[in-house]
Amino acid sequence: NDLERISDSMEERGSDRGAMWLNHEDFSIVYRFLRRYIETYENLACKMLITFTPIRDDMSQEEFNKIFQGFGSMINALLRKSDIMMQSRNNQFYLLLPEMNEKYMELVAKRIEKRWKEVKLDRLMDMSIDARMIEPTKK
Repeated sequence: NDLERISDSMEERGSDRGAMWLNHEDFSIVYRFLRRYIETYENLACKMLITFTPIRDDMSQEEFNKIFQGFGSMINALLRKSDIMMQSRNNQFYLLLPEMNEKYMELVAKRIEKRWKEVKLDRLMDMSIDARMIEPTKK
């Protein structure tokens, strides 16, 4: 049956936890879809930008990239399977968190900050989180 064959070819394989980590092009498509979904069904979501800046002047770009990617994997594991993330710059992660209200948005940010401190990255780099709700356009 073509319907099942096509559906099966698009199924996710081997990943059973964490957010979907997408490239910019795929993320943009999902972002536009989520905006349409929010407008149609009047749901809420959150967008979050996490930016890292090295504290030490002597940190090489290679060292920073290794730490940054490693913490990106930790962020990914903290998120739900329905969440989406991408690396937007060499020091930023952009997250989309569907079905999220402000209370849970703050909890997610605190969970990321807690993990960042637990692995002692606060000694190597500053982290800022800018989070905002995505709401239906007022009509």
